[in-house]
Amino acid sequence: MSKDTLFLSAEGSGKGFDIRIRLCTGAEVEDWSYTDSIHRCWVFYWNADPGAFLEYQGTRIELSPEQTVLIPPYTRYSSGNRKKFRHFYVHFEAPAPFDRVSRGILTFPAAGIRQRFRKFRTAGPDLRPLLLREMLYHYLGEIPAARFLEPGKSILEPRIELAVELMNEQLKQPRSNRELCRRSGLNLNDFYRKFREELGITPKQYQLSLRMDFAREQLLHSDAALEEIAEQTGFADRFQFSKAFRRFYAIPPAAYRKKYRSEP
Repeated sequence: MSKDTLFLSAEGSGKGFDIRIRLCTGAEVEDWSYTDSIHRCWVFYWNADPGAFLEYQGTRIELSPEQTVLIPPYTRYSSGNRKKFRHFYVHFEAPAPFDRVSRGILTFPAAGIRQRFRKFRTAGPDLRPLLLREMLYHYLGEIPAARFLEPGKSILEPRIELAVELMNEQLKQPRSNRELCRRSGLNLNDFYRKFREELGITPKQYQLSLRMDFAREQLLHSDAALEEIAEQTGFADRFQFSKAFRRFYAIPPAAYRKKYRSEP
């Protein structure tokens, strides 16, 4: 597998499909050291080489070409690697009932996935989105029934879920913690405590993660200039944005775009 982006999503490209692709690419990765990763959407991983791992609640999960990984929304995990590896990943949103899958790291046999990638590469641009979604639905369909919460139940405490939804809505001018407390019906101390209990990170850390995820999507799937991305994510200018992005991902945004994005 090369670093080619197999599918570039565009705004509105999910019409007619239930799955919305937010981010999709593949690349050779030299450093996958991330602590306390958390995403508001589903994550799919497949590595064509061994040598990488995930950590969740004190357990290390070694990744190999013989397995695929699905991670439900709002799962906090860390990652690392011992050597360079080829990595394919998709960030996507899925409809009910996949909005009530309990958090954790789900692994499945990767039988047939190389054939799927060969089909991706030979398919035309109109067929690739369908093939990608078909693969994701295949693995979603393998989730054990015991992982699904009862209808009407949420994977997050309802007041924290509301606060998170409010944070997800507004990146350019993030809502203050006091406003989030007022809207969710919690005092400041309870808000901080419950937020950390539910997500494992602070509201400030989650807000930064949201902004960085959005910035990464824009770098890979749009031609937006760094100045525009900085404005969209609530930074004063491209320099402040670039500094934050480099601190978060250990690579400058322009270099990230060049490394992970291919021509459509």
